[in-house]
Amino acid sequence: MGLEALILANPEIENEDKIFPGQTLYLPEINFPKETIRLKDQRFYAIYGRYQSAASLKEGTSWLEKKQVHFVIRDTKGARGMVVHRVFLGGYETKEELAEALKSVNLKSP
Repeated sequence: MGLEALILANPEIENEDKIFPGQTLYLPEINFPKETIRLKDQRFYAIYGRYQSAASLKEGTSWLEKKQVHFVIRDTKGARGMVVHRVFLGGYETKEELAEALKSVNLKSP
């Protein structure tokens, strides 16, 4: 969960295997028991999933769009240069709003 949160909080990360000397990274607040992430804008997020292909990403996010759930996608290069599409539910002002979103897509709420 730590790497996922770091990638969410730092969209400038292009390759998850490379962090450079002098690079400034924001460290988000992570609530491990509740599996939530809070960014510096004080909004709440949760990890939804990782996708290896554009087709699987489209299928996964179309469900979220249908449910009208807020989400963010972060793309990085992983091992062997493969693109990893990470989807995070969130951007909610309260933990309760995030919990409702998780419930609407049948995920464990914090």
